[in-house]
Amino acid sequence: MRHPTLAFLMAPLLTCALAACSSTAPGTPGPAHTPTSASAEEAGPPTSYGDTGPVYADAQGRAVLRVLSEGPEQITVKELANGRIHYFKQVPAASGVRYQAADGTFFWTKGRNAMLGRGEKILRDDLTLRTR
Repeated sequence: MRHPTLAFLMAPLLTCALAACSSTAPGTPGPAHTPTSASAEEAGPPTSYGDTGPVYADAQGRAVLRVLSEGPEQITVKELANGRIHYFKQVPAASGVRYQAADGTFFWTKGRNAMLGRGEKILRDDLTLRTR
């Protein structure tokens, strides 16, 4: 007859034993680790472009957004039609890079394409990074 309690007690012991086998001796380097993103201290200060930053244009080629500055996990974007400035912080995204502002506005880029929205509503989904 099997004892479910015995299996329940053995699992933590087995986990501890495996962890002990995989540890390295003090002073011995562990397995190589590749960070997925640099911390703000490692990446340096934001790059400020002012009015010469990269521009995202609509499908007709009209300038819609200008990147004023970008840095570690943040970006500042200006809507050219109304002068509104958005301060975005990077948030997790399944694909591309997504930034979110405190008011719910988001800026999402993937390659040279981007979209701007607020909450669940997409305001612009036809934006492309202009080449200089």
